[in-house]
Amino acid sequence: MTDYLPFAPVYRIFSPTSGAEVKELRALVDDKAWVKPDFSSSYRRLQSRSLQDEWDTFPPQKHVAYNLLFENVTISSESGLVRTQSGHMIGDTFDHSQAVVDLYKQSDAGEISIPKPKEKLVGCWLSLLFPNQDNYYHCLVMNIGRLFQINDSEVQMIQGVLVPYHLTAVQYRTIEIALKLIFCDREIEIKKIEWGQSVEVDKIFYPWNAVSLALGYTHSGVISFFRRVASSLKFLDVSFPKRFYIDRRTASNRVLHNEDELVEVLEQRGFAIVQLEYLTLDEQAGLFSNAEYIIGAHGAGLANMVFCQPETKIIELMPHTLLRWCYRQIAMVADLPYQCVITESYSESEGIPPAWASHSISIPDILDALKD
Repeated sequence: MTDYLPFAPVYRIFSPTSGAEVKELRALVDDKAWVKPDFSSSYRRLQSRSLQDEWDTFPPQKHVAYNLLFENVTISSESGLVRTQSGHMIGDTFDHSQAVVDLYKQSDAGEISIPKPKEKLVGCWLSLLFPNQDNYYHCLVMNIGRLFQINDSEVQMIQGVLVPYHLTAVQYRTIEIALKLIFCDREIEIKKIEWGQSVEVDKIFYPWNAVSLALGYTHSGVISFFRRVASSLKFLDVSFPKRFYIDRRTASNRVLHNEDELVEVLEQRGFAIVQLEYLTLDEQAGLFSNAEYIIGAHGAGLANMVFCQPETKIIELMPHTLLRWCYRQIAMVADLPYQCVITESYSESEGIPPAWASHSISIPDILDALKD
């Protein structure tokens, strides 16, 4: 039977300041100059369906990323849930977590209890524990992308890295390459944390806020870092297609009903058809970093846009009841021309959320987008 720590109130980090709960080591202001990409044709497609562009009223806003230090804390589960020495739960570490998976308890008053730690780690440890790791976008962009925040002097503080136990081969390979860029030839201890496992730690180095969902913005440092990752890989005697479509016909959600027809149309126009689930991380990074034109439905595969070089064209297929603009924003910061083709979602008739519902695309709409 699992033993639990006492219930503790939740403390959220809004603007970090030095204090008992958290120490701010460094603030990273985003100095990237950007302009909104031309969205006129996509905007016309939104208007034809009487849909509003939320960027008209709430455009992405730059934010500040922070390197934080927690001292004498308990960190729990693959999501990296942090409990401070003074008895507060850091609410930001719970975003996208699930009590049934991470094995924490929540009281009627909103306080949280995590499993008791069974070991203590000495020294300073970098936390790459993060909620919703099974989602490739969250793992790649929101978690591993935070590594751009660590400079050479901060590397010397860190003696080990905490990583989730249950990751795919692609995710582990990404972490391996990214840590190599940060720590170079230095030997660094890696400890895997399982669901519901808690450990006491002397110090946790915690890069925070590289991606702000509240402000709809990804720090440009994330893009620069993944371009470094791609350039560190060697693709000898490998020929990547310059124009490709991301095939989702094996996907379990957001099934595109007329995808066979779409594939036929795109093949006739010189697009290769790729299935990312069968590619290694190295192959995915090489594919996107060498691309000139990418078409894909909204989904985690488009997270690989962070490997793209400037001026790579992007067309995203977006269900009309979904309208999530995380990839449009990445395109803006990464200097990628971006268009969106709105598809017909069947979320209402299927009675399920838009993120899971099937949809269909208008072939004339995709042909129109290809003319721009």
